[in-house]
Amino acid sequence: MKLEEKKYIADLFKARFPFLYIASWEENRIIESISDIVAEADLIHTKRNVYVWGVTTGLSYTKFHINTLNHKSSDQNDRCSFLS
Repeated sequence: MKLEEKKYIADLFKARFPFLYIASWEENRIIESISDIVAEADLIHTKRNVYVWGVTTGLSYTKFHINTLNHKSSDQNDRCSFLS
């Protein structure tokens, strides 16, 4: 992802957009890019968590592992604990 695109997405997070909807066939690549953006202190000053919604999995907290190009969801019972 280009630096210009990263800055644009970081600006959306800094503007406190509640969520981003991104349609793509490359889900892992998008999640990796967003995870990189929220981890870079130069782009975004407040730490953000990344949540993913899937038709079969619902809303889940994502810890993206670049080495495996896989995302892992938290425990089924803990998926919406941040809402309570």
